[in-house]
Amino acid sequence: MGVSGGEEGARNGPSMMPGGSLTAYKNIEEIVKKVAAQVEDGPCVTYIGEGGSGNFVKMVHNGIEYGDMQLISEAYDVLKNVCGLRNDELARIFEEWNNGELERELVDKILDKTGMKGTGKWTVQQAAELSVAAPTIAAWLDCRYLSGLKEERNNAEAILKEAGMVDQVGPVRSGIDKKRLIDDVRQGLYASKICSHAQGMNLLRAKSNEKGWGLDLGEMARIWKGGCIIRAVFLDRIKQAYQRNPQLASLVVDPEFAKEMVQRQAAWRRVVGLAVQAGISTPGMCASLAYFDTYRRARLPANLVQAQRDLFGAHTYERIDCPGALHTEWTKLARQRLVKNQISLSSLMKMGDESFLEKFVINLEKRIIPRCVVIQFLVSKGQIKEQISLSSLFVPPDKLFLERHVSKHEVQVPELSKVKRVKYSKNDS
Repeated sequence: MGVSGGEEGARNGPSMMPGGSLTAYKNIEEIVKKVAAQVEDGPCVTYIGEGGSGNFVKMVHNGIEYGDMQLISEAYDVLKNVCGLRNDELARIFEEWNNGELERELVDKILDKTGMKGTGKWTVQQAAELSVAAPTIAAWLDCRYLSGLKEERNNAEAILKEAGMVDQVGPVRSGIDKKRLIDDVRQGLYASKICSHAQGMNLLRAKSNEKGWGLDLGEMARIWKGGCIIRAVFLDRIKQAYQRNPQLASLVVDPEFAKEMVQRQAAWRRVVGLAVQAGISTPGMCASLAYFDTYRRARLPANLVQAQRDLFGAHTYERIDCPGALHTEWTKLARQRLVKNQISLSSLMKMGDESFLEKFVINLEKRIIPRCVVIQFLVSKGQIKEQISLSSLFVPPDKLFLERHVSKHEVQVPELSKVKRVKYSKNDS
């Protein structure tokens, strides 16, 4: 059985996630319902599913929980250092946001070195094994690792300051609208939390599908409303989202949450941008925003990644205009196109009037002249219809020239032996 609640949960009731035999659960159901935390829509306990489903749900719950804690700490960091708020002001703001309470003077005396027990790491490992994107939870894990390097961070600060690193917080703080920033942080925090919960829920679904647990994601959200750290009011809304659509691909595309994400994205981007400008790390918010921006785009640059994989490892690729796995010999193709579309100076030298070439191209022995420039003026029977412009030959053609001429001249270069002379005018010199 997964149990979450800590010290307060032990006294006032935890969130309980029992798995295993349904028959066994029925034998203790009335007991655990009385022990569990109580919220307006029932006790924070439900039968999760067969096998180790209860412990798995508890593990992912911790991953989401840690992501939330990271996001809250980033909001605190931006408001304290960029906005310049005192601890008592921060306490009032957080209390207003979530009816919570922040111990004011103690916070600054706590060592900035975070401990961990392993459930967050296991969550990220499971996400990787199941191919589920969980960047917000992973960002929290990286931050915990970095927080443990306290001595190294102290040394890095001193060394980089000696190397010329300048604190950017002061200049950024001088030009901000505090009231607007506070509201922006609130909106950015909320949007980031939606992404964090979406990632956790998707991980639960993936494992449930693999194991055949049949998890009710809406019910998972309900039992987390009391007894544990998450306890977010919007868990009710998550429950409703999965009740509306049990097959919901992501909370991000639930109609209600989608509207809120769109409404909050401008403020969210301002906070992340301002934090980057001030040199304040917000890995959780940045990861959440990147997750949102990646997920919402129908077309990603992954096509180039796959092309590179095919180039280096012959991993094949699929096309959008035909089915099947394909492989291209990219290096060979590039050589073929180079030969097809360009003509070297040594080939041009064979065309005829060597005095002309010596006079005007003597210092351009390594120059590659675009094939389209030569084709524009030469004809296959060795006669010249137009005079060659030296500006066309010696100045690389611009994009407009290429668009006008390259696609129109897919004929072969005339046999060079048949071209006896290249005529030119005095104006060309």
